[in-house]
Amino acid sequence: MKAVVFSGTTEGRVFSRQLAALGAEVLVSVATPLGAEEQGKADGITVHCGRLTPEEMTALLQGAALCVDATHPYAVDATKNIRAACAVAGVEYHRLLREESPLPAGSMVFATAAHAAAFLAGCSGNVLLATGAKELAAFAALSPERLFPRVLPTREGIAACEAAGIPHKNIIAMQGPFSYALNCALIKQFSIRYLVTKDGGAVGGFAEKAQAAQDTGAQLIVVIFHWGNETETVPDSNQTTLGRMAIDLGADLVCGHHPHVLQGIETYKGKNIVYSLGNFCFGGNKNPSDKDTMIFQQTFTVENGKLAEDDVTNIIPCSLSSESGYNNYQPMVLEGSEKERVLQKIEDLSTAINQ
Repeated sequence: MKAVVFSGTTEGRVFSRQLAALGAEVLVSVATPLGAEEQGKADGITVHCGRLTPEEMTALLQGAALCVDATHPYAVDATKNIRAACAVAGVEYHRLLREESPLPAGSMVFATAAHAAAFLAGCSGNVLLATGAKELAAFAALSPERLFPRVLPTREGIAACEAAGIPHKNIIAMQGPFSYALNCALIKQFSIRYLVTKDGGAVGGFAEKAQAAQDTGAQLIVVIFHWGNETETVPDSNQTTLGRMAIDLGADLVCGHHPHVLQGIETYKGKNIVYSLGNFCFGGNKNPSDKDTMIFQQTFTVENGKLAEDDVTNIIPCSLSSESGYNNYQPMVLEGSEKERVLQKIEDLSTAINQ
């Protein structure tokens, strides 16, 4: 019996060898030289290498009693063409399927790569793309600096990254599947905030990717900076640059101190940068002229392992001393007109930054 196996996957290689061991004459079709290299040589198996048109598939099927489609689960066009070729050639068609993988808590599922890209456009942080070189175009709207595509170590894979404007330092050209440890190492090395992958099943290393993402992903990142110029109520360019950079790299909240006075709060990409909290319990001056300070509270909600996009904040105006004429090192919460004065002061300073 002659059988044609359209392969290029781990299960396709295993199945073709098992079929040949049963005495079948097996013709394996793979699209790339890498696929042929991985298929290797075995008794009873002939390998055809190269992408085929539907007409060429039909010709390849002549004389076969059976066709098994063992292409990648997401090779939709290939499966469509193989089905059509079998119908024309009158050859029995079978699809070799992979089991769906369980998803870890907090996973988000999108219908297409384009839908995933649209979601990521509203987020900050680096992205590990484990979706293959062919899907890079879907992420064109994102800054290439954020993208770390993992592609096959072929000219075609690297050329696709270059065409997408991906910096060479971001290209991960390796052949999978990847171990849990290697996935963790890559996520940490490149400060990955989001992992985008397809469900490649057990043979595609999906479980190892999912577990690595879950175990290395920090749900909440708060960055504290010691920065700015003393007694200045307006943040300098270094503060604004570093604060925004921290948000771009995945921080959920940035707080600063050192100026010894209050500075405004900037809302950047939906996240808060509190440039200076002022003094609180401060022993460096017996009677500072500016005793205004605050407690900044922000509540974060984690739902199903994912940080909710809420912004529940509360500002509590304070004085660093409970005595107005000197510093007794006993901060107190302000009430009445003094509370309103400090709240207005913070609002004015913040408005100047957010204009």
